[in-house]
Amino acid sequence: MTPALMALPVLPANASVGNGPLDAANVHKFYTFSVGLRETYDDNVNTTSVNQKSALETSLSPSVLVDFPMGNTEFSAGYTFSGTYYTQTGGTGKNLQYSNQFNAQLRHDFSQRFTLNMGDSLVDSPDPNIYGTAGTPYRDGQTLSNEFTSALSAQWTPLVGSSTTYGNTIVRYLNNPSVAADQDSEQNTASQTVSFTVIPTFSVNFGGIFDTINYDQNPRGYDSYTGFIGGTWETLPNLTLSLRLGGSYTLTSQLQPDGTTNSASQVSPYVDLSGSWEIGERSTLSADYSHETTPSDYAGSNAQESDRVSANFSYQIDPQISTHCQVSYTYSVTSGADIYLAGTTNSYTETVYEAGAGVSYNFIKYFSLSFDITESGVSSELSGLDYTRNQVSVGVRGTY
Repeated sequence: MTPALMALPVLPANASVGNGPLDAANVHKFYTFSVGLRETYDDNVNTTSVNQKSALETSLSPSVLVDFPMGNTEFSAGYTFSGTYYTQTGGTGKNLQYSNQFNAQLRHDFSQRFTLNMGDSLVDSPDPNIYGTAGTPYRDGQTLSNEFTSALSAQWTPLVGSSTTYGNTIVRYLNNPSVAADQDSEQNTASQTVSFTVIPTFSVNFGGIFDTINYDQNPRGYDSYTGFIGGTWETLPNLTLSLRLGGSYTLTSQLQPDGTTNSASQVSPYVDLSGSWEIGERSTLSADYSHETTPSDYAGSNAQESDRVSANFSYQIDPQISTHCQVSYTYSVTSGADIYLAGTTNSYTETVYEAGAGVSYNFIKYFSLSFDITESGVSSELSGLDYTRNQVSVGVRGTY
């Protein structure tokens, strides 16, 4: 999990393995059952530019969601199983592959001024997740990742508030030992923010972030310390903008062939700009830009500097038809300094992108029809990592 993401609120517990989320906020009973059937055309099953294979994929995904409001406490949890049949074998060499996703969230209001949110997401899947923060953008076999997030919000006085967050991400590659040796990792991120209300629509804030990542078998990783100052502005009743500016001090300790340890440090800028806008009663738009130190998926690198842009847009055409669009673009630079590269490569750049759009039609109370299209890819100066991937899918889902 990157520092910019730690600045965001804890995400709700959604079950969304390939067939859309289940939203506890819209549930009026303590349980919801759902089953989805989806047909997908995938022009690059293995996410590679070498021996590219296209396939039709048939997925069946039952889900269950429970929600328990208990006074000042609310707990929700969801589980989704997805079984997918590929007409061409994927990266695991099997026509039938599976994924599991478990989500849980707990919210507790100690009072009107103190709130604790905790969430956990456990995902077991063979597919890459470019939108997420765990794993790589490549198809490297079955991956198990667990992301825990927590946030304590406090309003000490009418003008002074604070936010304390902690996140832990663990990634394990289950059936690819060579990838596991380079990529199995654990990342911990903590942040502290203090805010002061200047006027009712504008507040200033400052704080710090500590981010560390270590790899189980590969002697690489980093410790990063970030300080920032910024502000939040409610320019309109439904439009909020937030900006943070600061710097990061990153440390690495690289094991040398002779058994000694070479320590290195790097100072880099930190920027996070985000906004959210409720456009009328039926549409929402959120966007974020960040520049920060992030983990690298290259086995010979300790870290990289990344510029990441993401945006989400949704529009409710009428009570039965809704649309959505999501975009993610990351440009990363790894220079020849010891802080970044553990091997002999001088430098490289890498671009990772994904864009998707879809429409959903609830034709009767318990059934919906959806159509989605996604384009994703990687452009890297390192050989063997480039690919483009296009997916088109149509599905039906029943919910009770």
